[in-house]
Amino acid sequence: MHRDARDKVFGTLSYLDAANHARRAHAPLLTSAALRDGICPPSTVFTAFNRYGDLAPSAPAKAIEVYPDNGHEGGQGFQTMKRLEFVRSILG
Repeated sequence: MHRDARDKVFGTLSYLDAANHARRAHAPLLTSAALRDGICPPSTVFTAFNRYGDLAPSAPAKAIEVYPDNGHEGGQGFQTMKRLEFVRSILG
């Protein structure tokens, strides 16, 4: 929409840190970290995961799957199966 303000927009976005917003979350979470991911560095995923739900009234269910040899594609089909198992565990 504001093509002339692209640099300003990206400058503003550089101040946002998902790890800080993750503290307010209260929904169950399943996430993954691929240790060779050059787009979403694993350190950022672990930081957000570790802070997830810190400010919630009660600790939400959370789990992380780690894929040591994968890049941004993550666990692909394996992660899909983990998602199904996670949802099943929440629903009882």
